[in-house]
Amino acid sequence: MRALLPLALAGGLFVTAPATAQEVELSYGIAANLGVSDGDTALSVEGEVVASYMGFFAGLWAETIPNSADDLEIELSLGYATTFGTTEVGLTYTAYFIDDDYDTQDVELAVGVPVSPLITLGAAAAYDLDNEVWDLSAGFEATPIENLTVAALFGDDGTGTYWEAGAAYDLPHNAFVGLLYEDSDYEPETVTFSIGFAF
Repeated sequence: MRALLPLALAGGLFVTAPATAQEVELSYGIAANLGVSDGDTALSVEGEVVASYMGFFAGLWAETIPNSADDLEIELSLGYATTFGTTEVGLTYTAYFIDDDYDTQDVELAVGVPVSPLITLGAAAAYDLDNEVWDLSAGFEATPIENLTVAALFGDDGTGTYWEAGAAYDLPHNAFVGLLYEDSDYEPETVTFSIGFAF
């Protein structure tokens, strides 16, 4: 299940209320990721498309699974996001698949609160409906300089605690480069370098 991944970071990590205009709007992106963990490297490709209308949204995200007998991790999501003053709130249902096999599903409530023009604090609570466990996380997103987004979060997914930090820099023609650090109580630390396009 995703937390900070390059496309999410490049597109804004915390809740971003989808289009409120009375027309369907599409956002999409693709990224190539090179992960390094325990001296081993793994190359993956991820892509995402999200359609939004009057605050409602539906999305498809997929990423190749390196060094595995499986090919793809897939997420299908539906949700609604809105604002209360400056606070953004989103409710999302997501179903997870490995290739064409159903894995699990969850419901997530996320909140983003701008504390300055440059910094947003966020928190999310997701409940896995099949495994009956909570994933609770909190963090921040900031744009210290033009075209640069940095973010970090800390969470507990029922297995243990995890923490992540990353940065994405926007390049001309909707391109971006990203760097992500991930670690947890139960998996080795990973550093991922990314390059992609987000529209």
